Amino acid sequence: LPELVDTKARLQTLLREDNGDVATYELVAGVADDAYDAITNQTRFPNSSDELRHGTDEAILHLAQVAEDYLAVIQPLLEVLAVCGAWGRQTHERTWKRAMERIAQSNTTHTGQVALLELRWVPLVAAAYTIGVAGVWNENYGPVRAALVDAEVRDLRAGRIPICYRTDPWRPQSSRCARRGHR
Repeated sequence: LPELVDTKARLQTLLREDNGDVATYELVAGVADDAYDAITNQTRFPNSSDELRHGTDEAILHLAQVAEDYLAVIQPLLEVLAVCGAWGRQTHERTWKRAMERIAQSNTTHTGQVALLELRWVPLVAAAYTIGVAGVWNENYGPVRAALVDAEVRDLRAGRIPICYRTDPWRPQSSRCARRGHR
């Protein structure tokens, strides 16, 4: 985790510099791209699993492990978003918006087991809550608006909608999952 500490320290320094906008964008975009690559890795996060074909206990434990794995691979992004939310300036709002939209792009697959497809939203939910809580904590609402309202995700029925509409923490327990028996 020394890399993560260095990344956070570098970001904190860049946010204080008047001419650090490009470097801030490159740093945040790089971390968001790494998170995207990790959460879209089909070997690590397949869209179907034999574990879900077994009894309920095994399926629940498997789904909990998948959610935990998603959170583990996006931890560096969450750390960066916490700094962005708390200390980001207006000049960086497009950067936060683009980082959130990059993570939202990971939810383009529509084939597979419903429970695993719904768990693909876990990284976006965690990212939204991280930047939101950090921004509210420091009364810095610009990053919150940029990340949750200005940033958009594609919805099959509604077109492009603000990310805040897709960051319900109960989404994996949605009625769609419940109807198919994946509670």
